[in-house]
Amino acid sequence: MSTSNSASMLRVMPQSIEVINGINSAFLSNILLLIVKRLSEEQKVPQIFNQDEKLKLKELLSVHEDSTLEIVLSTLEHIIRHAAFHVMRPSNLSKHVSELGFHEQVGSLISELWAVHAKSVIDTLKKETCSHMKVEHIESSIHYSLSSHKGGHVEVPLALVHFNLNGGTITNKTMDRPHSVNDSCKTTLSLEFNREELTEFYQMLETIQSHLDELL
Repeated sequence: MSTSNSASMLRVMPQSIEVINGINSAFLSNILLLIVKRLSEEQKVPQIFNQDEKLKLKELLSVHEDSTLEIVLSTLEHIIRHAAFHVMRPSNLSKHVSELGFHEQVGSLISELWAVHAKSVIDTLKKETCSHMKVEHIESSIHYSLSSHKGGHVEVPLALVHFNLNGGTITNKTMDRPHSVNDSCKTTLSLEFNREELTEFYQMLETIQSHLDELL
């Protein structure tokens, strides 16, 4: 896929561009370095940054809203993943980032870091066996789990959300080439939530929906 194709251009929120352009170069470099290092790790983690790290970043960057910090971090991660998917050259990545509205200094930082870590990020990400998974159907159920409480046992209601997934392919091709038509990955992902976790998950979905609405 050609990186000059406009269809491959990232779409980022103006809010994230403004905040990232204002980040101190040293801080931004450290954030980007942590992103590429963790994307290069074989052992995947649910999120690039844990909660303690996010709290420190929120203070260092003087960001007042959790949602703003999430947008900034996800934007930077997405830029790196986008570069890996299209196997972009550092010079093309710098130009690409500038065209999105980022300052030239930001583009230089990202491209310089990409020049050093591109191979390790690409080699790790292309080992992921299933990609482009789509949710075909969602089901839910409630069950009870026994929990110890003050010497006794109580039944705690738990929600199970089942995501029926389809559409992924198993491939070892490099990421700038079309995926192969090997066996499709079909699976069901089941997530268990207690009341507090389900509320947090719902709020996260609401945040994602608001971000999508702003892009439309």
